[in-house]
Amino acid sequence: MIHYIIKKLLVFPVTLFFLMTLTFFLVRLTPGGPFDSERSLDPVVEEAMKEKYHLNAPLPQQYLHYLGNCLKLDLGPSFKHKATSVNEIIAATFPNSMLLGSLSLLLALAIGMAAGIIAASRHNTFIDYWAMTLSVLGLSLPAFVLAPLFQLFFAMKWSLLPVAGYNGLASPAYLILPALTLSLPFAARIARLTRGGMLEVLNQDFIRTAKAKGLKERTMICRHALKGGLMPVITFLGPAFAALMTGSLVIERVFKIPGLGQEFVEAALNRDYTLVSGTVLVYGSLLIICNLISDLVCAWVDPRVRF
Repeated sequence: MIHYIIKKLLVFPVTLFFLMTLTFFLVRLTPGGPFDSERSLDPVVEEAMKEKYHLNAPLPQQYLHYLGNCLKLDLGPSFKHKATSVNEIIAATFPNSMLLGSLSLLLALAIGMAAGIIAASRHNTFIDYWAMTLSVLGLSLPAFVLAPLFQLFFAMKWSLLPVAGYNGLASPAYLILPALTLSLPFAARIARLTRGGMLEVLNQDFIRTAKAKGLKERTMICRHALKGGLMPVITFLGPAFAALMTGSLVIERVFKIPGLGQEFVEAALNRDYTLVSGTVLVYGSLLIICNLISDLVCAWVDPRVRF
């Protein structure tokens, strides 16, 4: 197990380095620049700003300067948010995105696992067909379609929840609709994965033996079938959590949540090189860490994965 962990940990910095390098050059090769606007800057002022942010140096030199700052955990200043560093922007907005992603994941797990387990235990019945029909519907409707529908019905027609806006933990009701909107497509995937994994385990010989011995269905599912049946879900959880964080870009925009996703969209539109690179670096690190944890949990649950 230790060799398996070491092998996975060695891949982490290499993947992050390639991601950081690719992002650095791609954002600088896109048309436009951080100082472009409808009103043209004076050439002298623009040259002074480029010198301030080291943008007048050759691209390889800019890259080495950026790499050195990243090694010191300094992501540099934002080009559009004057007197504010990228580290400060991420520290202020990332907790909101993390909270929204965590709530969405918990909701997706609760809904998806419950639906998958019930569908598998009632295989080829009316309940199974309906659960899978709803999961297909959840996969078919993207978040940007569900969000305005939920706002229309839950907020405007029935006045059960606020439409948009979030001001910290003092207003937790503002997170219910965005978390529900973000979680439903993932709940549908988890339901299908749980059902498939459970059916595979429920058809194995040791389950038939447990049934023949008269073991209660609840005990058989909870003690014997669940551990093996949830392996596909555990594998999916790593990229799912990272996808929930990055997938909140649209949701944060629609529900006016001051998260990192909204800053990323604005940074891309404004060609804020440092903020785009910093955001991609944070999301990339999160994806790698989540995949690593998912792989380690899979290896712990099923030793065959290590080989």
